[in-house]
Amino acid sequence: MQRFISIALMLIGLTVISQIVAAQDIDKAKKAMSAGDYETALRELVPLAEQGHQRAQFQIGELYSYGLGVEKDYALAARYYRMASEQGHAVSQRSLAFLYFMGRGVEKDIVETYKWHTLAARTSKTSQRLRASVAKKMTPAQIEEGQARADAWLAVNPGK
Repeated sequence: MQRFISIALMLIGLTVISQIVAAQDIDKAKKAMSAGDYETALRELVPLAEQGHQRAQFQIGELYSYGLGVEKDYALAARYYRMASEQGHAVSQRSLAFLYFMGRGVEKDIVETYKWHTLAARTSKTSQRLRASVAKKMTPAQIEEGQARADAWLAVNPGK
């Protein structure tokens, strides 16, 4: 039992340390971005994104979407936005919805646009307005399908 407690405490300690390091790396990346040093920002963000850090994933999506320190690549932007979106990051969900709406880096799909705006709208008034605007361009069947996709996503990802 003592050994189990020691291992559990060690794991908790490692988790706390890794969160502190991740926060420091995000801060380094933010400072680099503020200074226009996007290459350093990307270098700091990639390992965090690979570990599942949604803010890092979102920021990398932004770099590729706007061509900051990298060549504009909407497909890569979509990939990183999706990674964060799948974790419930509302701003990434809104950004991914925009890419679907415009057909940038992904196939143009108004139903997917509606789905991602619906998910983001849970915490974002901006996404609520954007979803309403998109709905004006959709048939009732498309709106129903977009809502069904959002509901299905929520069923598989409760609490996100």
